[in-house]
Amino acid sequence: MPTEDQKNDTSSQKDSNNKNTEQNKLENEEVQNKDKKNETEIIEVQNEIRYKETPYRWFVMVSYFTLTFANGLQWVTFSSCSDSFSTNYEMDSWKVNMFSLIYMIIYPFVCIPEGWLVDSYSTRLGLIISSACTLGGSAFKLLINKSVAWAFVGQFFAGLFQPAILNSPGKIAANWFREDVRTVITTICCLSDTIGILVGFVYHLPFLDTDKTGDDYKSDFFNYMLAEFILCAVFCLPMFFVTKNKPDIPPSPSQETIKSPPLLESLKLLFTNKRFIYLLFSTFFVVGYYDVYGTIINSYFALYNITDSQCSYIYFTSSIIGLISSLIISEILDRTKKFKITMIILGFCGTVFQALFTLLLELTVNHKSMNQFAVGMVMYSLVNVILVPFYTCGMNYACEITYPVGESINGGIMMSASQISGIAGTFLCDWLINTYSLKYLTNVVLLGFFICACIFVLLFDEKLDREEIEKAGREAEKKAKKISEDKTNKKEDNEEIKKEEEKENQENMENVQKIQVTPTTERELINEEENNKNVAVNLLRAN
Repeated sequence: MPTEDQKNDTSSQKDSNNKNTEQNKLENEEVQNKDKKNETEIIEVQNEIRYKETPYRWFVMVSYFTLTFANGLQWVTFSSCSDSFSTNYEMDSWKVNMFSLIYMIIYPFVCIPEGWLVDSYSTRLGLIISSACTLGGSAFKLLINKSVAWAFVGQFFAGLFQPAILNSPGKIAANWFREDVRTVITTICCLSDTIGILVGFVYHLPFLDTDKTGDDYKSDFFNYMLAEFILCAVFCLPMFFVTKNKPDIPPSPSQETIKSPPLLESLKLLFTNKRFIYLLFSTFFVVGYYDVYGTIINSYFALYNITDSQCSYIYFTSSIIGLISSLIISEILDRTKKFKITMIILGFCGTVFQALFTLLLELTVNHKSMNQFAVGMVMYSLVNVILVPFYTCGMNYACEITYPVGESINGGIMMSASQISGIAGTFLCDWLINTYSLKYLTNVVLLGFFICACIFVLLFDEKLDREEIEKAGREAEKKAKKISEDKTNKKEDNEEIKKEEEKENQENMENVQKIQVTPTTERELINEEENNKNVAVNLLRAN
């Protein structure tokens, strides 16, 4: 029969075993939770931080937008008021046009080195230098009443680093934004220059009174230049505070794997790419058309008795409509990636609208009942509904078909070609207008720009190299996520099985302990019964 001490020892041992079991169980659960947390964090890093957009991207985009706006504003400083300026400063119209043409003349000579600077060396450095040149050019123009030559120097500096700006929309969008919004972002960056130009066509109106002449007009013009300088200072300043070329974590698969070829190899890839050559010629004509109209619009519409002020309203209204249509079409392209059919439709509609534009303006000459200003406003707005989206669509398409060539290089080549066509078209149309007043022939020349663009658009194909990389990268990302999820699920299943096994083992141990205790208890009862019997027998004998 067990003694009291033995019973106490057995009870203490049970309690100790239970405590150890509970402690071990808690430690195992803590280790398992820690492992699970670490694994979850690893999965989040793999799945969510592999491609990531950062909030800083908005500051970069706004800084680029304001800089481009300021540069575009300066491009039309003089062409927006060309008639009154040429009269009061006693300059021929072709000399006034040179203030805008200097931008186009410089562009082809510096676009490739500036494209290399932005694409391969430092996007941030290229745009900071552009900000300094834009602001410095505006400062030089404050000396215009000392000598008109200072204004020309100012335009030269403002245009000197324009290629670094206009080559960069695709670069900004690719470096900082996901592929599903990249077309819209590229379009917004491209349109920042257009917005600067359209504001430039109207913001001189509060400063310049066309009825004033001589020193009074020149005094007003200085105030106009001062307002421009203040505006440019405010809009160029944010770019100096941009601190990064690109984010630490890429926003898309193409930016994770891209390594732009060296400059000479990039040029070779571009000029052996038939799709790019066709696109190059189409933008050569369409963007060239845009540059021609932006330079000669006042002298062109003057042939139809439309004043400088009315020209400003026409350009402003038509540009706003063009911006809206560009954003709508860019959103569609982000979803469909149907660049070829989009550009075919735009080119065909642009040709029709330009032909109607020509015809209706000519009809206003012989039909006095037709309002020439209203016809010019409506028809040029229709042309811009096509013109602006065609330009932005072409810039986006170039980035897709020339991957992995840097966006600044292909954009620079395309813009250089359009500047050359703009220069040639401007001189030709200016010669036709001011020497022979051949407005009808001028319209035919501009119509020919659209027809030639349509021919080259028909030769495009739909293969998008960068889009294929994006799809492959996203598929790999999905597979990685699925594998991680499967591992997590498998781990959780294993943990459940392990918990069931531990529970079963715990129950078995308790049963064993019961089995070990039960025989002792039964023997005690049997011994007690025997003792009781012996006591009863002894009592009977004694009686």
